[in-house]
Formats: sequence, structure tokens, C-alpha cells
Amino acid sequence: MTRTRFWMLATAVATLVSTSAVFAQTAQTAPPASQQTRAGRAQKPAGRGRAALPPITPNMTPQQLQVHMDAWEMVQAQTVLQLTDDQFPNFVGRLQRLQELRRRQLQEHRRIMQELNGLLYANPAAKPEDINARVKALDDARDTEAADLKKAYLDLDAVLTPWQRGRFRQFEDQVERRKIELLGIITGGRAAATPTPTPTPGRGRR
Repeated sequence: MTRTRFWMLATAVATLVSTSAVFAQTAQTAPPASQQTRAGRAQKPAGRGRAALPPITPNMTPQQLQVHMDAWEMVQAQTVLQLTDDQFPNFVGRLQRLQELRRRQLQEHRRIMQELNGLLYANPAAKPEDINARVKALDDARDTEAADLKKAYLDLDAVLTPWQRGRFRQFEDQVERRKIELLGIITGGRAAATPTPTPTPGRGRR
């Protein structure tokens, strides 16, 4: 392993470890036993050919989970794609740009949707032209996102072999499935930790 490759991988590992440590320090209370069991089952090494889930804490937000998964993906990709020393530096830089592009696109989508939701439930009712403007902004953003993502993938594919390109798409799909699984764990844990309000006794019917 070259010195450049070693330090780039070390940086990715450090990112993964540091995010895990920060999330663990933010935990105020231990999760219920039932939740620990669920998380433990989900994070055990899976069957042959499937990477184990990265460690999480129940206090993670969806945004923190995304950063956590991006760092984990970068560390795992080296082995999954069987990258050579010549490929690795270029691959890491292009993968980082792809991940950052996705995060920016998601933030922009959420921003526009938040504005649209505010208009749809405004009182008094929002002007039709304002709603149309937000709908158009959403459609335009999707068109731009598709073009930007296509370019980012072309840049990434330029340093990979055909087998590695196919394997990367397969790996991405696996990572997305893990992310959904982990998101269910952390959101389910918060829901379980939230006490159910006790109904206030009302006056009986007469």
C-alpha cells in the first residue's frame, strides 16, 4: 500500500470513528433493552458476501446517519471494489464529490418542499402563482440534479473497470438498504422512548 493510499484511508477511518464517538457522547440515556436487542441483531455481521452494518447510536439524527454511512461506504469500497493503488486516490476524491453532491441535492429538495408545504397549509390561502413557482422550482431542481449526478457518475466510472462499475452500483444499492434499515432502528428507538400521553378524563356524556 502506498503512503498516499494509506493516509487517505486513514482519514476516512478517522472520520467514521470520530462521528461514532460524537454520537455516542450525545446519548443522554441508555436505550430500552428491547431496542438494544433490535440494534444488536441488525449490526451483527451478516451472511457471506454481505458487509456488517456500521455501529450506530439511538440518538443519531437522519442527517448524522447520512454522514456516518458516507464515511463507512468509503472505507468499505476499497475492499468491495478491489481498488488498486493507482485507482484509490482518484476514486476517493470522486466518491467524496458524489456524496457531497447528493447531500446538497437532498438539502435543496427539503428546503423547497418546506416552502411548498407552508404555502399549501397557509391561512389565508397562498396565491396560486406562489404555489406554481415552488412546484416549478422543485421540477427544475430535479432536472438539474439528474444532470449533475450523471456527470458525477461519469467522472467516477472513468477510474474504474467495467466490473468495478457494476460492483459499485450493486454496493450502492446495498448501502441504501442498510441506511433504510438503520433509519428504522433510530427512529423506532426515539418513538419507543417517547412516553404516550395519558388521556385527560373528560366529562361524561349526558
